[in-house]
Amino acid sequence: MKMFWVLTLAGILVAGMGSRDGAVAQTRVPQKVMKYLESHSFQDLVRRYGNTTIELSVPSREARYLDSLPYRLEAGFRVQVVATTDKQNASNIYRQVKQLQLDSTYLVQEQGLFKVQVGNFTVRDSARKLLDQLYYAGFKDAWIAPATIHIAKKAKVLPTPSDSIYFAIQVMATHSRSKAEETAQTIRKKWNLPVRILAEGNLFKVLAGNFSEESMARQQLQYLREHGWPDAWLTQLLPN
Repeated sequence: MKMFWVLTLAGILVAGMGSRDGAVAQTRVPQKVMKYLESHSFQDLVRRYGNTTIELSVPSREARYLDSLPYRLEAGFRVQVVATTDKQNASNIYRQVKQLQLDSTYLVQEQGLFKVQVGNFTVRDSARKLLDQLYYAGFKDAWIAPATIHIAKKAKVLPTPSDSIYFAIQVMATHSRSKAEETAQTIRKKWNLPVRILAEGNLFKVLAGNFSEESMARQQLQYLREHGWPDAWLTQLLPN
């Protein structure tokens, strides 16, 4: 859909929504435009703009909805546990998979089939570890399937109330302080996330992010796992 202004040879300014060859719904003319029209003669307007059409793109309702989501949609891969016409069967399997507490489990309907899918992977091989997990959990018929996946947009790190927990991603735990510091620096530079090193005994834990919402933390966790830190996991912490 386009928002457009049309100045006809008759000197009528019309504003509306529609296509080039469709009907135009009239709406209010902006005050600045009215002042401009009033300050010029009819002959001058016709001479300048008699055959002019100016089109301004306006985001559609769907585009605005997609922009509001914490993720963007891309072609990729998921581990598909089942695809069936039986909605109840798919729902039961979905609940069973959810009990495994894996990241990003979905029940989707596509082309008359109800599908239980897990994960968001841009590369097929990245899904193999998850496929193995599901296999050993009893879902032996699962497979890797092309899918429209969710990729986290740049994470928003939100302030955390002093009396509540927050979510962080533990990227690694190592006995080497220098290795922990090197990893922390890499994540800060590459992903623009706040990172701190937590020393517990002889271990140095690298914690990324400071998320008040678990959903945002899990989106970022999935992204980090696919881009160099496959063993990262989500943890809950109390504020200092």
